[in-house]
Amino acid sequence: DRIGDWSSDVCSSDLYNLSITEFLSSFESAIQMLSKNEMVQYVSDNPDKYYNSTLELFKTFQQSYSSTAFVYFIPKKKIYGINKLVSWPDTSNELSITNWLGTQRPWYTNAIKLNGEITWTKPYIDSTTKKLTITVSKMVIDKKNSFKGVVAIDIYLDDLSKKISSLKKVNEGDIFIISRTDKEDFSIIDNRSEERRVGKECSQGV
Repeated sequence: DRIGDWSSDVCSSDLYNLSITEFLSSFESAIQMLSKNEMVQYVSDNPDKYYNSTLELFKTFQQSYSSTAFVYFIPKKKIYGINKLVSWPDTSNELSITNWLGTQRPWYTNAIKLNGEITWTKPYIDSTTKKLTITVSKMVIDKKNSFKGVVAIDIYLDDLSKKISSLKKVNEGDIFIISRTDKEDFSIIDNRSEERRVGKECSQGV
């Protein structure tokens, strides 16, 4: 019986891992797609042609994925000489008159360090929404292999927590570790209470 219970727990653990992997992998596929999109690549070079369509692309994506908080692109050069980013929801006007610099954020600097590979921030409590959030980002390189900027997605982890809690529990089954391919455990989601969630309150995303 003990062996049977252990086997069941292992299978359930695999199910949790699969659920987590599927959730995060969907956003990795999305950030890969956005980084290769022509509108994103050339929006700062030709904003008259690409700015509104890039906004619409981000809007469509954000509204299609309920876990998406923000989708944004920080170009190498400002758009129209003023806008520091293209984002949906659109915060470009607000941020243009502040000292906010996306180039100093962890999701931007890590994307540069990884030179084209997808990178994830550690989860954090968003300073505005107070929700547990994580950011995935990637460098944008055009067809001529020129650096154009960094595209990123801020993701609420609520949906992942709810999805996991709907599965059969593993023993206590209330705390789950999210890991990435580097094997570094970087978050705990507790589906029993918000208070037990972990994450440093900061503004790593937009």
